[in-house]
This record gives sequence, C-alpha cells and structure tokens, in this order.
Amino acid sequence: TIRSNLEGLQGYDVMALELIQNADDAGAEEINFEVTEHGLSVWNSGTFSYCGSLELPECPLLESTEYPCDFHRITEVASGGKLRRADNIGRFGIGFVSTYQITDHPEITSSGLKLKLYPERAEWDLSSTEAQPGTTFYLPWATDSNSEARRKLGVSPVEHGHINKLVEDFKAVLGGSLLFLRHARTAKLHRNGELILSCTLERRDNSELVVTLQPGGDVERWRILR
Repeated sequence: TIRSNLEGLQGYDVMALELIQNADDAGAEEINFEVTEHGLSVWNSGTFSYCGSLELPECPLLESTEYPCDFHRITEVASGGKLRRADNIGRFGIGFVSTYQITDHPEITSSGLKLKLYPERAEWDLSSTEAQPGTTFYLPWATDSNSEARRKLGVSPVEHGHINKLVEDFKAVLGGSLLFLRHARTAKLHRNGELILSCTLERRDNSELVVTLQPGGDVERWRILR
C-alpha cells in the first residue's frame, strides 16, 4: 500500500507541502525544518492527540468523535482519516507516505510519546519520553540500498546529491506555501544549524498578507480577492 501511494507522491517539493499542510491542519503556527548529515527533523507547534491505547485495533475516540486519534491514524497507512473533516487541507494517512522517499523508519515524538514505524514489517514501537512542546518528525536518511524497507518500497537510497536537492526544493516551497494556510505564521529551514530561509506571514484584517523573508529582509505584499 505504501509503495502504491508513494508512486503518486514523488518529489521533495511534494513532501514539503504534505508536511506543511499536516502541521497547519493540526493548528500549528510554527514549522521548522532542520537538515543534518543524519536526517531531516521537522518540528511544528501542534500536538498529536492520543486515545491512550494504541494496542486496540480501533481507536476508542471513534465512538464519541467519529475521528481517530493522531497516533492511530499515522500507524494506519492511507487511512484518509482527515477526509472526515472538511476544513482539513492535507491527507494525513496518505500524505505522510511521501516521507518514505528519504527514510525507512520515521519517528514521531509528541504528547510525551515516541512512535517509531517499521513499514517493511507492518509494525511500530511506542515508548514514553520527556514531554516537549509541539510535535517532532525525525526522518533518518535511508542510505542503505540493501535495507529491507528500500527493497520492498522500490525506492533508491539517499545520497549527498539528494540532500542538496531536498534543501533547494524545500526552500522554493517555503517561499509561497504560507499564503494558502490558515494557522501557520512562521516557517524556517536550517541546514546543520545555518539558516537557509525564514518566512514570516502577517495576516491583516483588510485582506492583506505580508510575507517577510530572511536572510535578506525582503518583503512581499499580497491581497486576497474574494
């Protein structure tokens, strides 16, 4: 299922948009991307919901809200749970699949829990961790071409050139993506601690959007016509 959906989600720009949209749907106002030699870390100020029992095949929240918790949804590939909410932009279960372009075993830390996914075995591992603000997705680079996950997904390993391409694509996406979101106000991209791009969006009551880009201090002014 992952392999099938991944074919339609190729491109680092697509992956950036999916991660940004998921963060906005979670109500996050801040999104930070950090590219390192070991992987991609994505933090946003939203928080994962948890029903308290991931061992159950069906989330208990379905009975009261008709909407499973975030931890249940991310363990169910292509669940499409967000489609039940008309105000959501992204496709949580499907969109997250785009991250398998670069990683074998994504890790999600939120609400005092750490979840690690093993798609090649259809398994996951959940453990407690120190509670921190927001949600962090850590995507270690999949550099081993012979790993079981790379072979089953039919995806090539990540090389240095791919990381450079990812940085350039993410930079291009960040420059315009905030205009189409509802909650996000700030998005930043770093590489090994160095700021590559920072975008800050100010929404004004008169339908004007002001975007400030750093480094450089460029300012863009947009107006919404309804």
